[in-house]
Amino acid sequence: LQLWAKSPFAFTRQTSRTYRDAFLSQHADWPCVPPPDVVTHCVDWDDVKVGKLLGPTFEHQGLHFSLVLSDAAEVIDVGDNDACGTGHALRIEDGNLVALWIVFPEPVHTVELCIDGAFLAARAYANGVLVENVPTPEPGSLGFQASGIDCIVLWTSDNCQVASICYQTEA
Repeated sequence: LQLWAKSPFAFTRQTSRTYRDAFLSQHADWPCVPPPDVVTHCVDWDDVKVGKLLGPTFEHQGLHFSLVLSDAAEVIDVGDNDACGTGHALRIEDGNLVALWIVFPEPVHTVELCIDGAFLAARAYANGVLVENVPTPEPGSLGFQASGIDCIVLWTSDNCQVASICYQTEA
């Protein structure tokens, strides 16, 4: 490597192209590196005992959860949930307006939740800015895709469930 040169191969100007051609034939994508593999992280409740109460703030499989206007959420058995592929879900049951904040450990760009019940709204935020809003999402799969999502907020008034949360990090 030659410092203060226009390129790392500046020294080859006084020599033949043999070294440069050999290096480039062995490293065809130089100076770029291949992109990292895309990894999908999935969080579910199957490893939590049915009946366990969680809240109002807790951590589960690397995600941070916070319930607003509710004291706890309960892990329930949903049988063989074919739609979500899980056996347990987190149930939010209070009868009042409740918000469940899901905070990711680092910015993400793709989120897919598997939900059930009558949610009032689902919102994705990136650095405090609302990037996507889904009013009254349908039960089943709910997806968000935006740059730098750092949290999701689910609004409900009664008896809603979150079976799984899958996400891909921004990196």
